Amino acid sequence: MNSTTSAGKHYRLSIGASAAQKTSPVLPLVAFDGAGGNMDGAQLQEETASPFQATALHTVTIIGGRADGPGNFHITASPEPGIFIGRCSESATVRIEDMQPVAIEAGRAFLGVVAREAALHHAAGEVTLVLLPRQVLKLADALKAAPFGVSAGPDPALDILVSHAAGLLGRPLSPALALFCESALLGLLAFAAGPGGSAAARRPEGRDALYQEILLDIAANCSRHDFGVSQVAQRHKINVRTLQKMFQQHGVTLKEHLTWSRLHLARSALTDPANAGKKVSDIAFEAGFNDIATFNRLFRKSFGRTPSSLRHGGNAD
Repeated sequence: MNSTTSAGKHYRLSIGASAAQKTSPVLPLVAFDGAGGNMDGAQLQEETASPFQATALHTVTIIGGRADGPGNFHITASPEPGIFIGRCSESATVRIEDMQPVAIEAGRAFLGVVAREAALHHAAGEVTLVLLPRQVLKLADALKAAPFGVSAGPDPALDILVSHAAGLLGRPLSPALALFCESALLGLLAFAAGPGGSAAARRPEGRDALYQEILLDIAANCSRHDFGVSQVAQRHKINVRTLQKMFQQHGVTLKEHLTWSRLHLARSALTDPANAGKKVSDIAFEAGFNDIATFNRLFRKSFGRTPSSLRHGGNAD
């Protein structure tokens, strides 16, 4: 994402369930710098000791510390959308997916709901982030329909949540105490999303907001083979003709944008070392394509090289 190209140190965070924690409470995955791979909770503390500390509760992870210079957090959500709450002592910017960056005032708590990826650019100073999968809150009515995007208060509940989270950094917690602390944080989050909270205040309104919601829905679900124009229209309760016109006003058809989203998903998977053993055809299928010949043709047309060439680091064809 664009904001991660800014000057400063770069950190990667991933919101999701750890495959290594199948028989115990799942932990969101956190990976910092270097190889960019995910790590489980046992590695978390050692790898993030400087300049940031990390504390893993039950399904919530807290990251925080004092940065000696500007930096960038790149946050990805997989396989479900995620929520991150944060606060920086100096001004910052947050970008969700392809939306316009949102300026965050110094010392103000913010809440972001991300379908696939987000980026935070911060200045030197204190930084605190709280991350969790949105699926954890499926039973909370106030958060079921929380739209993708970012809100930046003012919201006393979010301020208290971040302050409480910062106080847990670096503290050894028993499993029972960790669960109790997490319940308190989730309660504050539910309050913030309720009537009068900042999350409720940013419910999408207007055609442009609906368009942004649809773009994010496509980003989160484009890999599904049953996901097309009619499904998007049904999910957002909009007439297919109106939906098509909405995209045409932005110079593209919905089908073209859906194909573009799938191509970018496949390109990302092809360059991921974790997929080195996968066939190109399997990656294409997982990205939502049914025909490998069509995938190869569209990929080369869009990126100037074949999928195999990209995977092996070759030059554009």
